[in-house]
Amino acid sequence: TLEVLKLGLISNKGMLLVAAAMGGIWQFDFLRPDKLMSNAGSWLFDHRNDIAGGGPASYALGVMLLLFLAFMLLRLISIIQAILHYYGFILNGENHRLSIERGLLNRFNGSLPRTRIQAWTLQQGWLQRKFSRFALRVDAAAGGVKSENLESQWQLAPIADAESIKRIIDYVLPNHHWPISQWLPLHPNAWRREFKAPALLMLPVIALCVYKLGWFGLVSFLLLPVLYAQAKTWAKYAGYSQANGLIAVREGWLNKHWRFAEVRKVQAVYLKQSPFDRRNGMATVFCDTVNAGAFEPPLAVRYLPFDEAVRLHQDISVMIAR
Repeated sequence: TLEVLKLGLISNKGMLLVAAAMGGIWQFDFLRPDKLMSNAGSWLFDHRNDIAGGGPASYALGVMLLLFLAFMLLRLISIIQAILHYYGFILNGENHRLSIERGLLNRFNGSLPRTRIQAWTLQQGWLQRKFSRFALRVDAAAGGVKSENLESQWQLAPIADAESIKRIIDYVLPNHHWPISQWLPLHPNAWRREFKAPALLMLPVIALCVYKLGWFGLVSFLLLPVLYAQAKTWAKYAGYSQANGLIAVREGWLNKHWRFAEVRKVQAVYLKQSPFDRRNGMATVFCDTVNAGAFEPPLAVRYLPFDEAVRLHQDISVMIAR
């Protein structure tokens, strides 16, 4: 139960549920969300004198208090959602099958043959890292039990520590593949590809801010150094591995993301070069597995040096041809 409470604190399901509710309200009364925000602002302005004696400082304090209360409400909704969905979560492995049992009010029981697992996704967000926890889910080939919530059906570990993650992966995959000891870097200029696209998209926003706000709009230029730092950090921690019959990719910094699959489960592999890739001597290798793209993008090793991408493409092609 303590782990389920941690899951509720870590996840953002509360925000998603509130956003969905606001979207539903907007369908019936598109002015209702604006009215709610306007009423909240009016209430805060009318009671500004009750908060620390009034004045701009008290008004700012009131805004911070409302934001804190909204944050706590969202976390409470996330905790309730986690308890309803994952209370009594049990993952069993026997007779070459994985079975999942979970739920408080509505109990869910699902079964998945290990041979139907096509690809793995391991995530660790910033809050998960503070709790030393991960989330593990898999893509499964079509067949077997179907559910309205297939993605959570094969959430093998909604929250687990590193040792539990290793035990689950080693139980399914042979030769104790996890954790991967050696990661290969991407192209030295991979950070430029991550930086240029959002930076170019940001330029019209900056121009609009300058047009509307004058010289004060130049503050928006501070977003460019933030994007630059994010791109450099992303490239520093990104990498891939292709060894012992496993192809794996890792990305992210604040929100870390690992995606991997057995090469023998890859159905197709292809190499792609955009005009920007050709200019920088890069290429991307895509590996498609059964059911890829239903809830996760294809496993892709992005921004590799071209010669290295060609070798990787050829190696995987030969292995899946066997």
